[in-house]
Amino acid sequence: MSLLSTLRQEAEQVALTLQARMGELDQEIRQKAKERARLIDEKNHAVLAAQRFEKYPVLHGSSILCPYCWVGRGQLSALAPLDGALRCDSCLTELVTE
Repeated sequence: MSLLSTLRQEAEQVALTLQARMGELDQEIRQKAKERARLIDEKNHAVLAAQRFEKYPVLHGSSILCPYCWVGRGQLSALAPLDGALRCDSCLTELVTE
């Protein structure tokens, strides 16, 4: 076999090996795209939380508002007194007041 034939065979093997990885690489690209989308959503959620924090009213009428529900979800949830704590019936967070 000539040197040129040998080199051509080697080049073909390189091409076949790389082509065989294309499906694997496509799958990895799809996974990375999903991860990127998840991170963008998480970042947007954090931006909104920071904006809501700036507007956290603490009180709504005579009710004390849960900071977790307001900052985390933009939800007005009242805290109820419970044995030296305040408890949110929506997210079940208990805040110690003593």
